[in-house]
Amino acid sequence: MNETNTSTARRGISRRNLLIGAAAATGAALLGTGCTSQNSAASAAPAAESVAGCGTGAGRNGELSVRAIFENDRIADIQIVRSHETKCVGACAQDLLKDLIISNQTLNVDAVSGATLTSMAYLAAVKDAFEAAGQNRKEWEGREHASLARDEPVPTSADVIVVGSGGAGLCAAVTAASEGKSVLVLEKLAVIGGSTSLSGAGYAAPGCWPQVQAGIEDSPELMAQDMLIGGDNEGDPELVTTLCNSALDCFNWLSYEVSVPWIPGVVQDGGHSVARSLNPVDYGAGLVEKLTAYAEALGVTLCGSVQVDELTTASGAVTGVKATDLATGTPFTVAAEAVVLATGGFGRNVDMRTKYNPEFDDSYLCTDAVGATGDGIRMAEAIGAQLADMEFIQTHPTGNPVGGAMLDVGGIRVAGCSIMVNLEGERFVEELERRDVVSKATLAQTGGMGYFVLARADAEDQGLYDWAADEIDSMTASGIWVEGDTLEAACEPLGIDAAALAQSIETWNADCETGVDSQFAYRAEMFPIANGPYCIFACTPTVHYTMGGVLINADAAVLDAAGAPIPGLFAAGETTGNIMGTNRLGTTAVVDIVAFGRIAGASAAAFA
Repeated sequence: MNETNTSTARRGISRRNLLIGAAAATGAALLGTGCTSQNSAASAAPAAESVAGCGTGAGRNGELSVRAIFENDRIADIQIVRSHETKCVGACAQDLLKDLIISNQTLNVDAVSGATLTSMAYLAAVKDAFEAAGQNRKEWEGREHASLARDEPVPTSADVIVVGSGGAGLCAAVTAASEGKSVLVLEKLAVIGGSTSLSGAGYAAPGCWPQVQAGIEDSPELMAQDMLIGGDNEGDPELVTTLCNSALDCFNWLSYEVSVPWIPGVVQDGGHSVARSLNPVDYGAGLVEKLTAYAEALGVTLCGSVQVDELTTASGAVTGVKATDLATGTPFTVAAEAVVLATGGFGRNVDMRTKYNPEFDDSYLCTDAVGATGDGIRMAEAIGAQLADMEFIQTHPTGNPVGGAMLDVGGIRVAGCSIMVNLEGERFVEELERRDVVSKATLAQTGGMGYFVLARADAEDQGLYDWAADEIDSMTASGIWVEGDTLEAACEPLGIDAAALAQSIETWNADCETGVDSQFAYRAEMFPIANGPYCIFACTPTVHYTMGGVLINADAAVLDAAGAPIPGLFAAGETTGNIMGTNRLGTTAVVDIVAFGRIAGASAAAFA
């Protein structure tokens, strides 16, 4: 099987075939570097007889604007005027929708699965642009329905099948492909990247060159100690040690082999004893973009809109998967020598959350991708896999009270130049505490909300108005980001006690002079909050990560109830349990998906 399928893989596939290509596609890029053009308005100038109109919609990351160009009452082009939607998710959804609309001359199209919010914003903007150009929008909406169609059938066999296209799945895929195996990645959404593409992709790398340059002493042993303590010593020391010992090698692999660029500097994230965390340029979307390009170069076949329903077995070994092509509704089977489960956690599955921990009902919003519904865990359990830590569910303390997304500006929590207060204007927790500690403390406050306060000058110094400008615009429109020349002006719209907040700032600033936090023993360097103008934003805990999943060993082999490996089945990332314990420290998830993704890919390739 390997010899035949490898020759096919080496021919490569067009970006249109990575996921679902539209019928009669115009060659719009779906993934990788092709998505970056969505942030500009470059396009050929319209012909003299053309008519154009502009429209806007409210996207995930701020206002989305388009320009629709018509020639002889036919839609000829749709140009992005303004869009800061997530690469490899929102931007790719816009490409797909543009292609559908132009190729089929209709506005009767559906949202792209996995990017519903961006899809709805894009379609709203396009419809506005149609009206602005003098078109009968209702007539266009009433035309024949157009849906995504697959350009080529999904392969029916591969050496290695990877279920899920987030960071763990992509790392497993490229590793197995590097071993000369034919690799098929199956993703149920129409876009690649999973929760990884929506994340900040913070990476804890003990001994990395930015640490060395900064003179920070660190080691895998210290990181493992932090993780074990941070998870209340419920994590498996062997798995945690494997992860931490792999962290630096994986960082270098990402940097030099996958060509991932990093934002300069390291920070000390909550629960870590030293500054060891850094972020890739363009965050999770940038990481997925680079991994996808690397997968393309290695001949990995990626297919979106394929729902894997169950694992197939023979004589106790996994032999492939049963799946459904969501583009056609057709069920089919794919044979493989080995399968890697990388479907993420179950944060989006409220029934599954409450089954294992009734606290996390539908009153909690969620930061995860819509595909995080526990599919891999369910399928593995159905063939006898052992589960662990399913009751441990983490909330992120800086979730958006509107919609639940993790706030990019929430990163100010680790900068040392802001304080977190309640409506009464008082600090109530150390800002650098573990995520679960900060979340529980926040939920105990009036309204279950926390508020970060900082000087606008510090927000500017930290670059918030550069890399989070659209988020700030959206938060301002929602009333959860407020600015004021005085504390009173900033506090009034949110109902915060300004006099008490002034006292909290005075105490913080005095402690900055001594270098010792007299209230909560802040564990990193503290910086005084300057005079106004001030910025205040609201946040609330949202479900962010599920620590439980299938039990694996250090080779990423899935274990049965007796603790024995299930032949041919491997897993990595949030699909697995027994690593993070009761609580995951920030910036360790990406280390997990890369380290165990690569281990799973290598183990699957060796088994195949």
